[in-house]
Amino acid sequence: MDNFEKFEEVFFSVLYVVVALFAHKKLTYEFSVPKYAMFSLGFTVLLAAAIVYLLKKDRYTIKINLSHILFFGFAVSALLSTINVYRDRPFYFIYSIDIALYTLLNVFVAVYLSNRYNKKDKVIRFMFVMILTAAFISFDALLNFYTGKDIFLGKVGTAFSRASIKATIGNTIFVANYLGMVIPTTLYFILSYSVGITEEKKKKIDIKKEYLKVVLLKSFATISLILMIITVIVSQTRSEYGGVFLTNLIFFILYFMFIYKKKKKNEPREKIESRYPELAKGLSSLQKTLIIFAAVAVIVVLVLYNIPSPLTGYGKFTASKRVEAMFSSGSWEERMLAWFSSIYQWKDHKILGTGIGTYQILTISYMGKIMENHPRFIWSWNNFKRTHNDYFQILGETGIVGAMFIYALLIYLIVYLFRTLKKLEDADNSLLFLAIAMGFADFAIQSFFSFPGHLLPNTVTAIFLASVATSDLFNKDDWMTFKISFKRTSFVATTTIVLILTIISTFMRWNYFISEVHFKAGNSAYVAMIELRKAQAELLDYKKQLEKDIESFYKKEGRFAYLKDLKSFKAYKMKQIGNQFTNLSDANFEKMRLEEIRKWEEKFKQVKEEIQEKYTYASQQEKLYYAKALKELTKCLSMNHAYGKAYFYLAALSVQPERMKELKNSLSSIGDYEKFFKQEFDVFQKFIHPDKKREDLVILHDLMKKKNINNVLDTLGRDNVIV
Repeated sequence: MDNFEKFEEVFFSVLYVVVALFAHKKLTYEFSVPKYAMFSLGFTVLLAAAIVYLLKKDRYTIKINLSHILFFGFAVSALLSTINVYRDRPFYFIYSIDIALYTLLNVFVAVYLSNRYNKKDKVIRFMFVMILTAAFISFDALLNFYTGKDIFLGKVGTAFSRASIKATIGNTIFVANYLGMVIPTTLYFILSYSVGITEEKKKKIDIKKEYLKVVLLKSFATISLILMIITVIVSQTRSEYGGVFLTNLIFFILYFMFIYKKKKKNEPREKIESRYPELAKGLSSLQKTLIIFAAVAVIVVLVLYNIPSPLTGYGKFTASKRVEAMFSSGSWEERMLAWFSSIYQWKDHKILGTGIGTYQILTISYMGKIMENHPRFIWSWNNFKRTHNDYFQILGETGIVGAMFIYALLIYLIVYLFRTLKKLEDADNSLLFLAIAMGFADFAIQSFFSFPGHLLPNTVTAIFLASVATSDLFNKDDWMTFKISFKRTSFVATTTIVLILTIISTFMRWNYFISEVHFKAGNSAYVAMIELRKAQAELLDYKKQLEKDIESFYKKEGRFAYLKDLKSFKAYKMKQIGNQFTNLSDANFEKMRLEEIRKWEEKFKQVKEEIQEKYTYASQQEKLYYAKALKELTKCLSMNHAYGKAYFYLAALSVQPERMKELKNSLSSIGDYEKFFKQEFDVFQKFIHPDKKREDLVILHDLMKKKNINNVLDTLGRDNVIV
C-alpha cells in the first residue's frame, strides 16, 4: 500500500464517520443538509487528490459495469427532467438542478469506489468503520428513547417516545434503516475467518496476540449486533421490522444454499488450519460461542420487548403491537394517497416527469384531485413532502425514462446477486458478498415504504455497498463490465470535466446548506420576536392589574380596606395576630398603619419600575429580533431564491408594526410613492415575484401626480394607503 492509498483509506473513512455522526440542531432543521455539503466537499477533495496521483502514470484504465451505466442513465434523466422545471416553473429550477447534479456526483462516487475499493482487506477495514458508527448511533438512539436526551443535541423529547429517536440522523425510521443496513456486516464479522487476522509472509504471527485481537473484534461485532436489533425494535418502525427480518432471512437461506450446502472451500480458514492449527481451533470455538450467544440474546430481547417490563416502560409499547399496526388500514391509506399523487404527477409528464425534486411543491394539488376522484382518501390526507416510496417518486419526477433506469438497475442487481453467489468459489468471499448484498437489500426494501435515498449516511452506505459488490473483488469474470483505457490527454480532459461537475455540485450543496443556516437563524429570530411580543402583552396586563391595585390602595378599598383608618387597621391586626398587640396604644397602631402604607407605596413603585424595565427591554429586543429575522431571511433568499419557507416568514414580517413604522417614516416624496406602488420600494417588495406584483396600485400614484400628494393622503388616510 503506497502513501496515497493510505491517505485515501483514512480520508474516506474519516469523511464517512463525520457524515454519519455530525449533528447540530442550531444550524439546520434537516440533519442531512450539512452532511450533503460535507460529503460533496470531501469527495471533491479526494477526487482531486486521486487525479493528481494518477497523473504520474502513462496509461489509465477504469472499469465501468452495467450498474454504473444504469445509474448514470438515471442521473442524465434527472438532468433532462429539469428541462420541464425550467419551462413550467423556472423559479424552482435552481433547486431541481442542484438535486440532479448531486445525483450525478453520486454516480462518480460509485465509479470511484468500484475501482478503488476492490481489495478485500480494504473493504473489511471500511466495514468495521461502518460497525463503529452504527454502534455509536445505536447507543445514542437508545439514550434518546430511554432518557429523551442526546449526546450531541441535548434534550430531544420524552422517554419511551419513538419520536425522540434522532441520534445523528434525525428521524427514527432512517436510524433504524441505517442499522438494518449494517446488521449483515456484523454477521460477517462473527462468521468470517478473515476478520482480524494479519497475514505476514516472512514471519509467523503471534498466536496469542492475533487471537486476542480476533476475540475483541468479533465480540464487539456481536455486542453491536444486539444493540442494533434492540434499537430497531424500540424504533417501532414497521417497514424496518419487515426489512430486517426479510433481509436476514434471505441471508441465511442463501448462505445455506450457496455456501453451506455446496461446501465451498474456505480459503482463510484453510490457511489458518494449515499454518496455525491451535489458532484455528480457538477461532472455531469462539465462532460457535458467539453464534450461540447472539442467537440466545436475540431471542431474549424479542421476548423482553413483547412483555410489560422496564425495557418497554411496563407496556408503553410492545413490538408485537407495532407489527399488528402494520396491517391497519389508516397507515396504508395515507401511504397510498401519497403514492397515487406520484402517479397523477407522472400522468402530466410521462416521458421526463415534472422534474426531480418537484413532488413537494405539486403534491397538494394532485392529492386534491385524488380525493375528488376517490373520496375515501379524504380522511387520509397528510402533508407529505415526499412520496414515502422512492420508486413512485422517481416515476413522477423523472418520468418513465428515469424510472426505467432505476427499475432496470434493481433487476440487474438481483440477477447479479444469484450469478455471483453461484460463481464465487471461496466461502468467505461468498459470505462477504452476501453481507454486502443484504445490507443494500435492506435499503432497497425501505425505499418502497419511505425515502432513505434522501438522507445521509444511508445513501452513501448504499452506494458503497453496491459499488463494492459490483467491483472486480467479486465480479471475477468482468460480467457486464467494460474497461476504458485513457491516454494522458484524454484522461486529463475527462477527469477535468468530472472534477468541474463535482465542484459545481459541491458549490450548490454548500449554497443550499448556508441558505438553510440563514433560514434557521431567521426563523428562530422571528419566533423570538413573536414570543417577546406576547411577553409585552402579558406585561401590559400585569401593569393594568397593578394600576387597579394601586387605585384600590389609594381608595382604601378591597384588600386594602384595613388601611382606611385606625379602627379598621387595629381590628385587622388584632384578628390577624391575636392578643400580641393588646398593650399597644392607639398612637403606636397609627404609626404601624402609616409604616405599612409607606411600604405598600414603595412596593408598588418598585413593581411598576420592574414592569416598565422589562417592557422596555422586551420592546428593544423585539426590534433587534425583527431586524435579525429580516437580515437572515433576505440572506437566505439572496442565496437561494427557491427556499419557499423563507418567503412565508418574510411575508409575515412585512405586516409587522416595525415595518409599518419604517414605511411611514420613509415614504415622503412622490418618487417614494411611485416605487412603493410599483412594489420596488423596500427589501420586502423586491422579493415579490414579478408575476405576483399588483399593477392596479399604480393608479394611486397617477392620482397623486394629478393632485396634491398630501390631499390624497388626507382623503384616503395615510395608514390605509400603506396597508
